Amino acid sequence: MDVFEPILVHTGQHYDDFMSEIFFRDLNLPRPHYELNMGSGSHAYQTAQIIMGFEEVLLQERPDWVLVVGDVNSTLACAMDAAKLQIPIGYIEAGLRSWERGYLFTELFGLDQCPVFFRVFLVDFY
Repeated sequence: MDVFEPILVHTGQHYDDFMSEIFFRDLNLPRPHYELNMGSGSHAYQTAQIIMGFEEVLLQERPDWVLVVGDVNSTLACAMDAAKLQIPIGYIEAGLRSWERGYLFTELFGLDQCPVFFRVFLVDFY
């Protein structure tokens, strides 16, 4: 019996071969259970689209935990959804931060907001 059953959600924020498919192919990852196909747009547009799409997944699946990865709009949007539904959140890549304030114009801005949502910080090692 498995201890947990992972459900993989691909928001579609990164969708070209070098930012998406290469990871599934080269790392032999399973195909996502859900693909939100969000695509490109402004930070506000992407975040809003992911929030709406991921909330539907959470309401349907009712997971015990949500694990978010990275420092992108998807990270913030999915963390916000899970927090509002009171689902505990684990954050992978928690140790990979530069904290350079000059990068606030990028998606790293969202990570200033995210730590209040996270219950567990997981650091990956290469």
